[in-house]
Amino acid sequence: MILVPDDGPVNPQEFEATFPQGLIGLKELQKFSFAPIEESWPFVSMLALGQAYGEEEISFVVVEPRGLVGGYEVEISQEDVDTLELETPEDAMIYNIVTVHSSQPLHVTINLAGPLVINRRTLVGKQLVLVNAKNYSPRHVLIDQRETAA
Repeated sequence: MILVPDDGPVNPQEFEATFPQGLIGLKELQKFSFAPIEESWPFVSMLALGQAYGEEEISFVVVEPRGLVGGYEVEISQEDVDTLELETPEDAMIYNIVTVHSSQPLHVTINLAGPLVINRRTLVGKQLVLVNAKNYSPRHVLIDQRETAA
């Protein structure tokens, strides 16, 4: 199944999702709360529920790729379609994990090769390695102000 994000970001709503297999490299993290970061829209906070390192909460910044990455096609295996119980491409919400490498000057990348795909009906998700992962970078530049700051 090929998922093509619609044009233009959608203002996300708060929701919780379960990742039964955890995230790649973090299998123990299985339940997350997603909430818009109001002062940084379209970015979304993805907070691990019931997990912490010491007193530090575990959270990620994610973003829907809608309107941000032209031509992005999320090709997923039939096994992943079955695991997520996706009946149509519209059942899927797609998020990509954001990495802020520096804030002054701003340098931000997103992982296009390993998106989070969540079934919007069941709120069960999985971090995938795309069938077409070779076409995408895990460090796709979203914002890079390093050259202009010099």
